[in-house]
Amino acid sequence: MPHDIPRFWRRRTLLSYLLLPLAALFALITACRRALYRAGILRAYRAPVPVLIVGNISVGGNGKTPLVQALARALQQEGVAVGIISRGYGGRAVAATDVAACPDAAIVGDEPLLLWQSTGAPVVIARKRAQAAAKLLRDYPATRLILADDGLQHYALARDAEIAVIAADFGLGNGFLMPAGPLRESASRLQSVDAVVGSGAGQGRADGYVLQYTSDGVRPLNGGALRPLASLAAAPLYALTAIARPERFFDSLRAQGAMLTATHSLPDHAAIPADAAAFAGDGNLLISEKDAVKTAAWPEALKARTYVVDYRALLPPELLPALRRKLGV
Repeated sequence: MPHDIPRFWRRRTLLSYLLLPLAALFALITACRRALYRAGILRAYRAPVPVLIVGNISVGGNGKTPLVQALARALQQEGVAVGIISRGYGGRAVAATDVAACPDAAIVGDEPLLLWQSTGAPVVIARKRAQAAAKLLRDYPATRLILADDGLQHYALARDAEIAVIAADFGLGNGFLMPAGPLRESASRLQSVDAVVGSGAGQGRADGYVLQYTSDGVRPLNGGALRPLASLAAAPLYALTAIARPERFFDSLRAQGAMLTATHSLPDHAAIPADAAAFAGDGNLLISEKDAVKTAAWPEALKARTYVVDYRALLPPELLPALRRKLGV
């Protein structure tokens, strides 16, 4: 379960039932807000190019960013000029910011920086997605499709297609709206999106797609070629991460045969100071790609024994053609 998510959000307890009146108020507010946008009373920004939202209806990491990453790469391979927008969680930026002009995770957030580094696509962050989309198109007029990492509930940005991502190991939690549960919108919202994607193994939806993951090994943090994870077996092996579902990362390493001496996790989007790796002693340390973008200040000696796990999402084969037909790209 993600850091900072109450346990009663997983299963219905007395506390979750006691919070239902507040959840009902939250449901009323969110439903009214969406209705105002649908009626045109509140105006939404309509970009001159198609917009694809990749979001969720629950709180916490659900695999949105890996899916955006995979979609961007696949679309680029098919000749589509893609731009990406994001909130920039964990960053300090206030105004709309081009990640290429400020490639610092502390300012733009770890996920936008990862998306920019891994795809080469232009990435713009802003607290308001409409502002991010407008700046993206001003700065990169050749963009033919905007991918929004998160933003399903940001109705101030008009969209042409929506994907809802659901974590297989968490699902919809206890099924209640906030604060009684983890849901930002009711489960019925899934009926109006264009695709429901289950992220990770273990569960899937009969009416949706399943996003699986693969790894080609690890690469040294300070540069070098991919190598098998098994090549690190001679020394004690440790794992450190600051993602929403750290156990998913640790379990994936164990599934690949890693004998982890110890693990350590920090809250999602948290900075990772060098002393956070002290638990690993002189052993080899494994981190995720999302963690790697926050290690610039680490000493070289630590970087030399740190390895980044290559962990990629595999698009369901039917998903991309269906989206291209829907979006007309």
